[in-house]
Amino acid sequence: MILPHGVAIHLSNHCLQEDRVWHPRAGKIKLVVPAVTYNGKKMSVNRPPPWLSQHTDEVRRRSMICSYR
Repeated sequence: MILPHGVAIHLSNHCLQEDRVWHPRAGKIKLVVPAVTYNGKKMSVNRPPPWLSQHTDEVRRRSMICSYR
């Protein structure tokens, strides 16, 4: 079975837009803007991603609490 398809038009305009945000350890960094729109409005990047292992202790604590319940 062959599924109908169309040509992807200007994906780079919609999916690969970048925004800059301040990161406490790395300074100003570039992030890809989410490609999702809600009610016709594009989502923005309003905070930086966590650094490596930033939330590890918190996740481990919560998983230990949940495993004893």
